Amino acid sequence: MIKAIQISVILLICCTGCNPKANKLTGENIIYEYDKSNFMSGGCYYIENSEDCVKSQFIIEIQPYKLDTIESVISEAELGKYTLDSVNFSIPVRPYVAYFVKSNEPKAVELSKSVSPDVIICSKEIPAVKKTFTRNELISSNYKIKRLVLVEESKILKTMVSNTPIDLKENQFYFPISNWCDFKRIVWGGSHL
Repeated sequence: MIKAIQISVILLICCTGCNPKANKLTGENIIYEYDKSNFMSGGCYYIENSEDCVKSQFIIEIQPYKLDTIESVISEAELGKYTLDSVNFSIPVRPYVAYFVKSNEPKAVELSKSVSPDVIICSKEIPAVKKTFTRNELISSNYKIKRLVLVEESKILKTMVSNTPIDLKENQFYFPISNWCDFKRIVWGGSHL
């Protein structure tokens, strides 16, 4: 029991730079959720291996965002927010989405071979979409429209592990025991990737 507490304390100390938004203990593994605000949209990031960092091994997982289609009723009062002119309304039908992906850009892939286990993660975004409806279209549909809503945001999770994993999902990346730092933004010659 004391050894388990010591290991937990060591793992928590190892990730003080992780900026975890939340962490939870699942069996032997501690899971951290990275704070999205630490990742600039359009930026790409890697995990550096340096003697200045703490020895650890972990899995980085990129969880995708999830959208769901709903049917919503637009009230007459709500229409005022979307008025373009007397007969047309610009109504949001898909939300803004920020998400993470493993980069496949040649420049990023080449860099990843020298700094981490072939993993460069980029923060991307999809702008919100509005659709124009006429008053007659809304009346004929009883003011019902289909919209996409964000039901789950994209996340980066870090799971501290004590053993080499046997199987990894397509969106999981294993960092073997070494001196790993936290995510760092990639900068080339004054420009960011």
